[in-house]
This record gives sequence, structure tokens and C-alpha cells, in this order.
Amino acid sequence: DVYRVRNTRFAEGVWAEYMCANEAYGKDKYGTIEEIQNVKMADVYSAWKNLLSTAVFQITVVGSVSDKIADIFTKKFAKIERNPVNPETVFIQRGRHFNRYEESYPVNQGKLVIGFRAGTQYSRDNMAAVTVMNDIFGMGTYSKLFMNVREKLSLAYYCWSRLIASKGIMLVEGGIDTDKEKKVSAEILSQLSDEFRHLHPQNIANIILRKWFEHDHLVDSIQELRAYGSLQHFEHLSPAFLQQSCSF
Repeated sequence: DVYRVRNTRFAEGVWAEYMCANEAYGKDKYGTIEEIQNVKMADVYSAWKNLLSTAVFQITVVGSVSDKIADIFTKKFAKIERNPVNPETVFIQRGRHFNRYEESYPVNQGKLVIGFRAGTQYSRDNMAAVTVMNDIFGMGTYSKLFMNVREKLSLAYYCWSRLIASKGIMLVEGGIDTDKEKKVSAEILSQLSDEFRHLHPQNIANIILRKWFEHDHLVDSIQELRAYGSLQHFEHLSPAFLQQSCSF
């Protein structure tokens, strides 16, 4: 079962193993197959006790609820000896070299994933500008990747980018014909190096805010932002703020 899941989400998950090979981020959160197979009940119990003691817990409650909920959790945690530890994420502003990994199968179509360091030093570093840049580059039907790589040149079945602000990484993902991989990769890099002037930052700011505030999982979005310490940016974001934070 572990092997089957690994293959199902291979491209989505294994990129970190090679891009972040010398970082904790590069290790699968579930560990290796060998580690999982060797887990004992005593190990599970020890991990649970350590979690209760050191984990930073965030509890999100939505709706018309009583303050008694907070009291319930406060009393429960009061019985536990707490020594919370805030894990520190390693940010690398610039990659030193290009790592390439390829897995071949007897099929014509494949999944391409290219990872870039976003040049940030922490999760909120230059957040507005990096968010707008990523959106123009590959986040919508108006983006450079969609309009050029997919539509104009027909090099990919889909091609888009996403920003992992919590780690300072931007990923490009695409569904391609495997024999066109080098051509697709070259065009993606070309779009990244080209000027970002085909859309006005004011328009992009409006689009980004609409995505955030109309998202089906807005609660999850707020929860994630709070976990990364970015909620103070979220609460006062506006098109003007995003535009002023960007240099075009």
C-alpha cells in the first residue's frame, strides 16, 4: 500500500527529496518504507507523548460558538507538561546547482516538475511581490505559462506554477509528451526570464484577492496563513497594498 501511494503521487512528492536533499524538508513526513515497517508500538506511544509536550497546537473554531470551548481545551492542556518547540525552516535564497531526476515508464505522456528557489529568507519575505509574480507566471488562464506553453505552442496538456511560501520555493508542474521534455523545459525557463509586463499589477491584485476571499476553503487558507505567521498581511491586503509592494 505504501509503495502504491508513493507511485500515485510520485512527481508531486519526490521532487522535494532531490531539490532539498540536505534539508529536513526533503524527507517524507511519513518517513521511509523501511522506517515505517520497523515501527514498534512503544515508538508510537513515545511519539504521541512527545507530540503532546512539544507540538505547537492551533485550534480553529468557526461559527456562533460559546467561549466555553476555549475553556475546555485550556483545562485539558493544563494537565499536560508543555514545552512547545517552534521548528525553524531553512530558507535557501539561491540554488547552487541544478538537480535532475528522471523516472521512465513505457508510456508516451509524463509529469514534469521544476522547482525554483523564490529568493526569500522567510515566509513573509517580499510576500506581495512574489505572490503577484507567481500569479502572472503560471497561476491562471491569463498567465505566461498557460497562454504560451500550453495555448500558443501546444507543448503541454497543462502547465502552471504554485508558490510554497512557507519554504521559499516555486514549483512548475506540467503534463507533457515525454519526447518533448527538453523543449518544454527550455520554454518554461524562457517565459521566466522574459519580462512580466503583459498584465497590470492592479488587475492581478484584484484577481489574487478574489481567489483568497472566494475560496471554498477560506478557513483552511486563514489557518495556514496564521500557522506561517502571515495572517497580519492577509487581514489588511488590498489591491493598492499589493501594487505598492511590487516593482514592475
